[in-house]
Amino acid sequence: MQNINQNFTYFNNIAQEYHKALYKNIAENPLMQMAPVFNKLFFDILNKTLPQILKDPVKIHNKTLSYQLKIIQASTASLNTNELIKVLHKELLNYYLELVEDTQIEDKDRGYFTFWIKQFFNACDPANFILFNDKSLNKCIDSKLENIFKGIANFQDEWLHSSKGYFMLPTVDPKPFKLGKNIASTEGKVIYKNSIIELICYKPKKDVYSIPILIVPPCINKFYVLDLSESNSFVKWLVDNNFQVFILSWVNPKSSEQNFTFEEYIKQGILEPTRYILEEFGYKKLNAIGYCIGGTMLGTLLGYCVKRNINIFNSATFFNTLLDFSDLGDLSVFIRQETIEQFKKLGHKAGYFDGSLLYNFFNLLKSKEMIWSTYINHYLQGNDSKAFDILYWNADYVNMPLKMFEFYLEKMCLENLLSTPNQISVLNTRIDLSKISIPSFFVASKNDHIVPWKQSYKSMNCLDGDKTFCLTDSGHVAGILNPPHLNKYNHWLGKTQECSLAWLDSAKQFQGSWWNTYVDWLKQYSGELTKPLKYKDIPSIGKAPGEFCKS
Repeated sequence: MQNINQNFTYFNNIAQEYHKALYKNIAENPLMQMAPVFNKLFFDILNKTLPQILKDPVKIHNKTLSYQLKIIQASTASLNTNELIKVLHKELLNYYLELVEDTQIEDKDRGYFTFWIKQFFNACDPANFILFNDKSLNKCIDSKLENIFKGIANFQDEWLHSSKGYFMLPTVDPKPFKLGKNIASTEGKVIYKNSIIELICYKPKKDVYSIPILIVPPCINKFYVLDLSESNSFVKWLVDNNFQVFILSWVNPKSSEQNFTFEEYIKQGILEPTRYILEEFGYKKLNAIGYCIGGTMLGTLLGYCVKRNINIFNSATFFNTLLDFSDLGDLSVFIRQETIEQFKKLGHKAGYFDGSLLYNFFNLLKSKEMIWSTYINHYLQGNDSKAFDILYWNADYVNMPLKMFEFYLEKMCLENLLSTPNQISVLNTRIDLSKISIPSFFVASKNDHIVPWKQSYKSMNCLDGDKTFCLTDSGHVAGILNPPHLNKYNHWLGKTQECSLAWLDSAKQFQGSWWNTYVDWLKQYSGELTKPLKYKDIPSIGKAPGEFCKS
């Protein structure tokens, strides 16, 4: 009887813990708080789509016959049960997508509708169920179910004891990474700081080009995406190639007092540190690099400088950057007036937009790779999460000031005002990108799921002046972090055309990394080799990578 009571008490305590965790996931998880908006949008579109599908029964009949024929062909082929089920799953998804494709609803609604259909089928993929996952099933047999018990333990630990207070699927093992030691470890010092940025100056080589580089990284993640491990650090590579490099490290807002505006990000975040570099070290100009939203902000600042006759930039480089937001690709699923209004509600009290929400959104865009492969590895196979520097950075997200992000989402992403001359005003100045005439270099990634490369090309055409476009293999991060020694991804270069497809037809493919090509371009605008700054004499606030990236 005592054992029974002890077991009852144990299971009762576990049940209460799970109940509390469930409540936290519903009440505190920002993604769960977005669910009602997503559900309403989905069913509103379904109500518009379904009548159009049903009004043509002949078309439904023909598509159904085609689907049945494919299934019959698959069942008569020499497939085992698991392979047959995978074919059924794939063809059923295609069947539904074809039905939706034939409807006359708006493109943005069709994109939204099909996105969630794909999410449902990704969740129901046979590989996610242990009986249809050969690798996991074989591991059950070999380990005598040890992997299942380990997977259950993993889930229980993450469900009940998450550091966020609600469940977050672990995509990476963070333990091996130490900021400043084996990641973000290029030698440098913080030389300037305000409420929005820390400015890092990297230790130069014995000779450097006379015009320095300022890097504006994305502010929705930590700056060190360009300074990961030593083997793929773009910052270290620039330093090794005799460039004097500065980089911005953005604040991670955690209170309503840090609800900065977009204009404050432009002025205090980029313009002030730029002026500090020029005035403190006697430079006349500098070259600027912007990555993703950092590139969007850089382009905005360049438009401001042109109007104000501020001549401080010698060239501009844009990595996976949008200046024209007319086509957001898969990201358009989350950029709608309804979702933006919900973002405002969630961030109103705190004054910031929870970074975990963006992190989950980006993972949803590649749910098979980022969510379900992790689920299989961690829970079905009982493995620990992998230690991978890019995934570590990806999971090290930051919050965004609500005012700043609201302006960016509404004025740029939703209304696309930046690409139209004089339609957007920043710092009391109407921005006209077509007046920017300094040399520019655009890098886009062929398989980028966040910034479609064709839209990056269209963004380039918003600018005037001498322009170079480079297309690289792979995605949003891996396409940029492509050091020459890996010889992993190829790239394309060609003469500027009006249309991206015409450019691709005439572009020449080159083997290996685009980094060497870029350095050859950059040297043209970097002056002569000269003696570097007296690095030891520069006043230091602290060692790189600074404090902002650790919060």
